[in-house]
Amino acid sequence: QTNAFLVIRDGKITYEKYFNGKSESTVLPSYSVAKTMTSLVIGQLVDEGTLNESDTFVSLLPEFKAGTSFDKVTIKDLLDMNSGIGVSDNYPSGPSGWGVAIAQMYATTDMNWFIKHNRKMAFEPGTDGVYRSVDPQLIGMIIKKVTGQTVSDYFSEHVWKVVGAEHDATWNVDHVGGIEKTFCCFNAFARDYARIGQLIMNNGIVPETKQQVISTSWMKRLTTPVTRL
Repeated sequence: QTNAFLVIRDGKITYEKYFNGKSESTVLPSYSVAKTMTSLVIGQLVDEGTLNESDTFVSLLPEFKAGTSFDKVTIKDLLDMNSGIGVSDNYPSGPSGWGVAIAQMYATTDMNWFIKHNRKMAFEPGTDGVYRSVDPQLIGMIIKKVTGQTVSDYFSEHVWKVVGAEHDATWNVDHVGGIEKTFCCFNAFARDYARIGQLIMNNGIVPETKQQVISTSWMKRLTTPVTRL
């Protein structure tokens, strides 16, 4: 069910094809690729010393303190999906699926409310690794808090414009003026997604300008598996 297929060689598109009525001017949702977009930003903030991976989520957003092991969850735990927060990525089919936490997180119009009501822990932070979309969502909330900007605005200035994206992208929020859903919901044209892919393949350097957007150390962090199956 592919909608867009691009091949890039030596920084140039050598093959491009669209399917299902889509074209080069179709805005396409990224789903979980947005998690990578989010990780690029948090990496910049760690590199510049604004954040440390050892910082806990609640040290930065104390209004979410729960008095449980939730309060021990660090940025590192969130990046590695080792947090233990009990919002599993199980999407049941049918109308009943909207009753599970991950579906509610996807649909919520108040992310702060959702997180405050879903701080129950499935395991102790750092003791296991389970794919959890809630983890990059908390990272997005940290980005907004420490930068004083929306994730969209910060990403636009520090990544999107720098790689030379041709078109505006969008990021779904919980409500107008609210919080980006940083575990999903980034939307852009296929060619501009390819620019992000090229950036990562080029060790964090924009090929045209030679600007280092992702540091060598963060590239190593991104490409070193935490959990092997």
